[in-house]
Amino acid sequence: MQKELSNKSERNTTSELRGQVEVKYQHIEESDFKRNFLNSISGTLEEKIEAAMANNFKLLNIGWLDTTFKKEMVRKLQSRKYQEMMEVRKKLPSFKMRDAILDLINNNQISVISGETGCGKTTQVPQFILDDMIAKNRGSECFIMVTQPRRISAIAIAERVAQERDEDCGRHGSSVGYQIRLEKELPRKRGSMLYCTAGILPEIMQSDPILSGVSHIIMDEIHERSMISDFLLAILKDVTNKRKDLKLVLMSATLNAEKFSEFFGGAPILHIPGFTFPVNEYYLEDVLHMTRFRPSSGSGHNQRNQRGGGWGGGRGGGGGGRGGGRGPNRDVCNDL
Repeated sequence: MQKELSNKSERNTTSELRGQVEVKYQHIEESDFKRNFLNSISGTLEEKIEAAMANNFKLLNIGWLDTTFKKEMVRKLQSRKYQEMMEVRKKLPSFKMRDAILDLINNNQISVISGETGCGKTTQVPQFILDDMIAKNRGSECFIMVTQPRRISAIAIAERVAQERDEDCGRHGSSVGYQIRLEKELPRKRGSMLYCTAGILPEIMQSDPILSGVSHIIMDEIHERSMISDFLLAILKDVTNKRKDLKLVLMSATLNAEKFSEFFGGAPILHIPGFTFPVNEYYLEDVLHMTRFRPSSGSGHNQRNQRGGGWGGGRGGGGGGRGGGRGPNRDVCNDL
């Protein structure tokens, strides 16, 4: 009888905890993913985090690894291929803001970075963090997870970053790897970065709720809202409240980063400008005049122009055609 009462009490407690969890995440759209994740939690997520933190968790620093990573970096700096890729990287807008980016991340647990498409934030920010920690003899503490909204982008970006670092993606000793569903090329366990799809992170958290081996999480393209990314943001908000040494960086390609900053209590925002180019306006009439193009005599356009007093090249009217007017501007034609 006493055993039955005990079992009933445990069932009631579990039911209450389950209800608390579901209420907390009720703003996240219902889906099989959400249901499977919640069913995998024994008790509340907060309880699992507390239990893990009770073991006096701390990112370990391994001195000989730090020395190894630093020597490896010195060798890379002398590599011709690495130097060539570095020259390409230096042309990116994000590279020009390297110090500001590192200052933002190092001085804040949670930060938001917005940047125009093509500014290089996806490939450069993780490298800035890793290289900075290696330079500070803390490379062994560093493991960066970078979430991507699509499988193909996780693979392509990881391979690009590996190329920039003069490495083979996912090979033994590589500092760059990727992981997507049913496919992975993992980097070394420390002093590295892993590009993955957003669904990989909750899978890892089922067995390791505090992400004990991770020093930085970068959620890229957060403006592409999805059920998984929204759910992940809610979970990471709980984790970062407990794990003060875990850095979270949210990156967006648009300027609507304020909503994500507000969700995390006013996290600081840094904007990276995109490439700027001079803009010249050209009209169709200008192009016709510069290329000396003349419609065929039987075309309706040419007949209309003839009735109106001749075919005019350019907005100014007179001249043009193959026989008269000023010649094409060669520089402008080359630009076109």
